[in-house]
Order: sequence, then structure tokens, then C-alpha cells
Amino acid sequence: MEDLKNVYISPLPDSPYVKPFRFNYTQNGKEKTWDLLEVHDSVAIVVFNVSRKMMVFVKQFRPAIYYNCISPEDRKKTTIDTTKYPASLGLALEMCAGIIDKDKTVEEIAKEEVLEECGYDVPLEKLHRITSYRSGVGVQGALQTFFYCEVTDDMKTEKAIYYNCISPEDRKKTTIDTTKYPASLGLALEMCAGIIDKDKTVEEIAKEEVLEECGYDVPLEKLHRITSYRSGVGVQGALQTFFYCEVTDDMKTEKGGGVDDELIEVIEKTIPEVEEMVNSPGPITSPPSCLFALMWFLHYKADKFRK
Repeated sequence: MEDLKNVYISPLPDSPYVKPFRFNYTQNGKEKTWDLLEVHDSVAIVVFNVSRKMMVFVKQFRPAIYYNCISPEDRKKTTIDTTKYPASLGLALEMCAGIIDKDKTVEEIAKEEVLEECGYDVPLEKLHRITSYRSGVGVQGALQTFFYCEVTDDMKTEKAIYYNCISPEDRKKTTIDTTKYPASLGLALEMCAGIIDKDKTVEEIAKEEVLEECGYDVPLEKLHRITSYRSGVGVQGALQTFFYCEVTDDMKTEKGGGVDDELIEVIEKTIPEVEEMVNSPGPITSPPSCLFALMWFLHYKADKFRK
């Protein structure tokens, strides 16, 4: 897995997996564009071995993560120095998952992935569909369906958000029928977030985003860095840093809603409403990072506010 050599960057030819394109639209009278990737929908499965009470993960080399560990200067070179950038930089620990690229049900594809990646032959009736959600809402919006299954050692064999709501046929048309596909299909409920495109610390950028999007002026010392992780490991691998902060009404100094051409609505939910959201069968129009953040909050913080 870590025997990596002959690494270089090249232009993207026609790909059966990733199709970049520009999405053009008029919103509130303003002409806009957004660069997107058409990718396959997918399945992800949480596999728990009840024989030994062990969570089953898969580890694999992800070029997207590896690429994002290479400095911008070194990316321009003819070949990548794998001594300076060893393969271990691109290894990801993940749930069992796979793309939907066959004419089969999502359950059948999930069963195949568990067998191929983890080696367990799981009966279809043992695969429990939990929910579905949109992943990579910034550039993909593909639908991922999430399953849970419990396995035993005896089952181990030798075999190891808007665009994606439009039908493949309608995507080929000159313009998209917004009566058939209203803007509501592309609305996503997310955590406050933003890209790192300024020469500032991640804390300073996080503070700016909370002010611009939500209207709260949060002191830097009130922003608690929780963790960081790689998002969209199949095609992006960008690093996202996750913060938590508690605010009061007194800290509300701006209206929020974003800057420039951004159209962002601030939504508030009670703790029971958040619990109902994460337990929904889906499809949930929130990315996995948002669901992870909500689960973190429910596990570590919610109890002190329930009284």
C-alpha cells in the first residue's frame, strides 16, 4: 500500500467518475456561476463485529488527500518526490463505502462493498438503512446512503444537493426547467463554514465566518478548536477544521446572511429538533461534516442545556 512511485500531475481526460462543468443560474435577478463536479452517488456502511465487539474500518490510499499534502510549489514539478511526500500522507481510515455504478439496488451494492472491502458476507436483511444525505455540497452534492450492519466472525469469507436532483436526461438540455426543478431542491442546511483564502489564522477566519454568516461577534478565545479532517476524500481531500462556540443574544451585532452575493438564511433548532434531524431516514440535505458536528454536540455538550 505504501510502495508509491512515479507520481506526477496531468490534465484530466474524459473520466467515467468525475465530470467538471460550470453551472449557470440567475438568483434574485443576479446572474451567477458555480463550478461543479458530476460524480456517482454512493453507499457507506458502518460495520460492527459483535463476535469481538470491534468496529470494522477500511484503510486505503486516497490520492485527493495525498495531493493536498503536497506544497503548491512541488505540485508544479515534473514528478513528485515520494521521499519528501511518502504514501503514508495519503492513507485514510474510513467506513466501508463504494459508488453506485451498477444497475442494482443500494442494498445490493452495500452488500457487495462489505464483502469486497471487509470480507463479510452479510445477508441483505441484516443491512439496515439509516439515512441518506448530500456529500460535498460545495462542488458535488451527490447522494450517499448510510447503512449499519452487525457481523460475526462466521460471516467472514475469503473474498474480500441541486444538480444531483436533476435527471441525467434533463442535464443534457440547453437550460434547466426551474418549474420542474425549483431552487428548493438545492437548499442545504449546514454548519457555518468558509474557505481559507486569506492570510489569517484558521481561528480568525472562523470568527469572520460566524460574524458574516450568522451575525455573532465571537471573541477568538471563545472559539474552541475540536478537530480537523479531510473532506471529500474521493476527489477533494481538502482539510476542514472544526470549531465549537457558544453565543448569547448580546453577541448578535450583525444581521448575518453572508457578504457580497451570498444568500444565506440563519436557521435555529432546539436540541429535540436536532435529535430528530440526525435520526431522520433522509435524504438529509446536510453534508456529513454537518451531521458529524451535530452528533459531536449531542454527545459532548447537549446534556448541560437540557434542563
